[in-house]
Amino acid sequence: MYVDPIRTDIHPATWAVVGVKKNPDGTAQISHRGTAFAVDGSGHLLTCWHVTYMDNDYKVDCDEFLVLQPELALNVRLKATLIAREKDRDIALLKIEGDNRTKAVRFFGGTAVWGRSCCAFGHALPLADAATQSIRLFTRAAAGVVSQRFQGSIFSDTRAVQLVELDFFTHPGSSGGAVFLNNGDVIGMVRGTLLVDDGTGKQVRSNLSMAVSIHEAVEFLKPLNVHPQIRGGTRR
Repeated sequence: MYVDPIRTDIHPATWAVVGVKKNPDGTAQISHRGTAFAVDGSGHLLTCWHVTYMDNDYKVDCDEFLVLQPELALNVRLKATLIAREKDRDIALLKIEGDNRTKAVRFFGGTAVWGRSCCAFGHALPLADAATQSIRLFTRAAAGVVSQRFQGSIFSDTRAVQLVELDFFTHPGSSGGAVFLNNGDVIGMVRGTLLVDDGTGKQVRSNLSMAVSIHEAVEFLKPLNVHPQIRGGTRR
């Protein structure tokens, strides 16, 4: 059901995001931070705000970013620059340096209602080798349906935004990956597995995932003068 859109629309537009932190001795620490996807042909990549940090507490900025497509361009690593990021929407925009052209996804202009089949795609579950400073990246896809659409705050100190709950699990490293319909139209961006209360007050991972609505991405990109292709429907 999703083989064709992954092969023709989503995979060619998807990139792994690697953060680089320079050490005082001249060495550098590298870490796979998540996934991104191209929103135009000029190298603009959309990812999550939290992907742009080196740590899981979102306090240590990356000094540099490298983006790559492991299966499509072996051993090709391109530098990318952080253009903008916003915590409220958990969204960020990277730009590949130079004149590299990118295959872009297509946004869905309508509303993916409850029960609509969808799929998430990203570069997840990395294996790092500290001795060789290398990272082995994997590609993962997961599918299910839209559980619900709702307005909610992603972090405790941010305003409510449009979110999409998915009834399937997404692997760590998928953050920033596209959530799309069976025609390849993107309806959202993965931000992570949904945490739920286990009954004792402890937050644990569930089999559900949360995505930021693609309509939030449209609004985020407008003042940045980045214009993704949008097809079908009306904004609701």
